Amino acid sequence: MRGKSIRHLHRYREIVACLVRNGFGYLVEELGLWGILSLPKKIFSRPKKEEQRALGIRVRLVLEELGPTFIKLGQMLSTRPDLLPHSIISELDRLQDRVLPFSLREVGEIIQAELGGPVGEHFVDFSSSPLAAASIGQVHTAVLKTGEKVVVKVQRPDIAAVITADLEILADLAAIAEHRLEMARYYRVADIAAEFSQGLRAELNYILEARNAERFAALYADPGRLAVPRVFWDYTSARVITLEYMLGLKITETEALTRAGHGPRDIAHRLIDIYLEQVLIVGYFHGDPHPGNIMVLADGTIAFTDFGLMGRLSPRLRRDFISLLTAISSRDANGIVRSIVKIGDAAEGIDLEALEEDVEKMLAKYFDLPLSEISLGEAFYDLSRLGYRHHIQIPADLALLGKVTVTLEGVMGKLAPQLGMADMALSFRRQLLRAKFAPRELAAGLWQQISAFREFLHTFPRDLSDLLQIMKRGHLHLKIDLPSLKLLVHHMDRIGNRLSFSIVLLSFSIIMTGLIIGSSLGGRPVLFGVPAIEVGFVVAAIMFLWLLFAIFRSGRF
Repeated sequence: MRGKSIRHLHRYREIVACLVRNGFGYLVEELGLWGILSLPKKIFSRPKKEEQRALGIRVRLVLEELGPTFIKLGQMLSTRPDLLPHSIISELDRLQDRVLPFSLREVGEIIQAELGGPVGEHFVDFSSSPLAAASIGQVHTAVLKTGEKVVVKVQRPDIAAVITADLEILADLAAIAEHRLEMARYYRVADIAAEFSQGLRAELNYILEARNAERFAALYADPGRLAVPRVFWDYTSARVITLEYMLGLKITETEALTRAGHGPRDIAHRLIDIYLEQVLIVGYFHGDPHPGNIMVLADGTIAFTDFGLMGRLSPRLRRDFISLLTAISSRDANGIVRSIVKIGDAAEGIDLEALEEDVEKMLAKYFDLPLSEISLGEAFYDLSRLGYRHHIQIPADLALLGKVTVTLEGVMGKLAPQLGMADMALSFRRQLLRAKFAPRELAAGLWQQISAFREFLHTFPRDLSDLLQIMKRGHLHLKIDLPSLKLLVHHMDRIGNRLSFSIVLLSFSIIMTGLIIGSSLGGRPVLFGVPAIEVGFVVAAIMFLWLLFAIFRSGRF
């Protein structure tokens, strides 16, 4: 084992014991961890009760037992129905992040270490009990000496060291899995682990979250429409983040919203417009829109909080996604297939006809439904499951968007249950057209084409000169790969070999006939004192056997 692995030996043993307890001892053996860790064989006696539980339940129990890093891993994987079956995804959606708050004394120690000076030096008031507690940090309300009310999120003591160790172990396990398991190599689990590690390490750095909040505010903050809490940089570090305190109603508190004069239906329309702008126009969106992270302020402004998880869509991915949405809305199976293949990482030799057939079956269940009754989130998940079946990996940010859509539809169901796809379609189509034909998008696409053509013109003379030099030296090799032609040649070889075999058999039969006739006449032809017929028979037999051996060895008989 490597040095880091040896350092984490105790944690490895905890992970292995947890896997075995929940019926995954076979996986431990396939990964070779039993031998690597010198584990006693008795650890592999698995309780039958655990084995009888559904696979998804056992996966969820393992992740919950192993703590924050693995719970975060499960939450990330719950957005990837292109990688896991629905039975496991549905259990990952139920992952619970149950943690107790840490003490006020520890909070004070972290603030002093990060900001320099005790709590009282920075805040005139600091709540003794947290507003919320999570696996990575907890939130307190406070008042600055300047009088502004703020929320202060403080990272848990030693959580960074725990998560870093777990991420190193996950990277090792992913590498072992790719080495030993073909399925792990196919799904490139090492790349998935690296992507997860990068995201979680970023979440541990509150400075990045603060930058996300400021970028989001710069892009979308609009008085009366959307609000983002201000970052107080003098009281922010890698483990402490201080944001403006916003007082408002949770977006799903419909009765309170109505009493405050805010129509839930109007709020729902505005929320969808805001998200369509984030996804289709800009390509930078809030990745965790659960009701605790969205509130409505007194003046009706929608406010977002918690910017630890953000999604990004490149211009190309945005264009392909718009094409996919257009194909879905028009129930164009062929267009959906083209978009999925362009968006995803498709395996070589993918059966496009089978994929289109499955897409048509998927669309059949929506055929008689009006748009108002179609769940866009469910449609995304159906497409992701098709990707899983046909080995097409969806980009992580697009998978996150699918999860965001499901969450938003849940919020919409509480705000305005009667508001369906038909009512949102007008806004959607307007945003779609704006996104597709916005001058900025058209100009960006045109500039990319011009830049690519300019690069081509710049390198073409050199590339042509290199090609001519290769041709002059006689080193140009032309490789043509025609599978159908290879198959035809193979069949021709087989026909030729069978014909040769028939001719040899005929010749051998003629020789045998001559021997029989010669024997019946009593004559024995002799050449240089050697019996010619017997020698000819031996030579013919050797040639026959040699030809048979050559044909069968070629495998083309």
